[in-house]
Parts: sequence; C-alpha cells; structure tokens
Amino acid sequence: MVCLMELSSHLINASAFDSENVSEMRLAGKLTEKVPDNSITLLRSRLPELVRQELWGVLLT
Repeated sequence: MVCLMELSSHLINASAFDSENVSEMRLAGKLTEKVPDNSITLLRSRLPELVRQELWGVLLT
C-alpha cells in the first residue's frame, strides 16, 4: 500500500494497493497524477515491519 496524504490534516487523498510482490515505486507511480502542483512528496519507512506499523497507525486514526 502507498498513500498520498495531506500533511497538515493527515487525510489520505489517494492510495494504491497490491500484493507484496509489487514494488512501492510501481504503486507510487499510479498516484503521480493525483499529486497537487507545488507540493513535496515523501516515502518514509523502509523496513516492512515499520511500513505496516505506520500504515495501520494512519488508518486507525
């Protein structure tokens, strides 16, 4: 899962899901058309355990 999230509100504007065999970069490529102009895009965690923990935290809040 890759999410496009508004930093100030933490609302998820878009997301892309697939199996764990599909790379994060390929999923992020699906969201490029939804990135607003004049914005900064960041992909944070690199370890699978931390990515899962971070995503669940965002989804639960």
